[in-house]
Amino acid sequence: MVWVISHFLAFINPTNAADFWTMVLALATIGVAVVAGRGLHSLRLTRTEMHNRATRESVQSAVDRCNEMARELVPLYTEILANIAAKRVPLFVGDPAQVSFDEKEEIQKINRAIAWMGQLDIELKKQTVRLMNALETWSMYFTNDPALADETVAFEPCSTVFCQMVMGLYPAFLTHRRTNPASGPFQNSVTLFKGWYARKAQGPIFEQLKRLQSDGAKLPPPIGTRLDPKAQD
Repeated sequence: MVWVISHFLAFINPTNAADFWTMVLALATIGVAVVAGRGLHSLRLTRTEMHNRATRESVQSAVDRCNEMARELVPLYTEILANIAAKRVPLFVGDPAQVSFDEKEEIQKINRAIAWMGQLDIELKKQTVRLMNALETWSMYFTNDPALADETVAFEPCSTVFCQMVMGLYPAFLTHRRTNPASGPFQNSVTLFKGWYARKAQGPIFEQLKRLQSDGAKLPPPIGTRLDPKAQD
């Protein structure tokens, strides 16, 4: 015990240069260890905060996309459907299994798609392009890596309507992807459609699409349940 105390006193009260620098080195080591410990703890907190913030922003972005679908994309699509129905242009798709963006499938259908698009007037074609561009931008939030919007939040309220839109505009997508390279392949829309369409009941989606064009019925609200009871009146 006396030996320990004597060495401790010698350490904190050096009598020569060697003892002095030994003390300085020891204190510096302790200081670095303390600072490093605090830094690692702060880094862990920062990573957690960044993860939580990224999650919140991703969820909020998905909610914003749902609102955009309801307020902007759905009204434009219903207008396009109404104009197509007014011209008595039949649906291009006759079977949900026909909706494929496989290269061979596209090549086989391209002439029929061009002929179908020829039944639309210039203004209606511009409307379809406007909606396709909007859908492409909208899809990018979910197909970007890492995703900018939480797909799990938007899937249920938006996937059915989104898939209906792509099915309804299928000949337009084929035409632009195969004959108008300058407009781009709309790859984000195609990628999101492939993922969501595979997870949906395709038959009911197709039947809904046929009813929409035949009787002018309105699309279901993409946000799901209405929270405001006055909105149901």
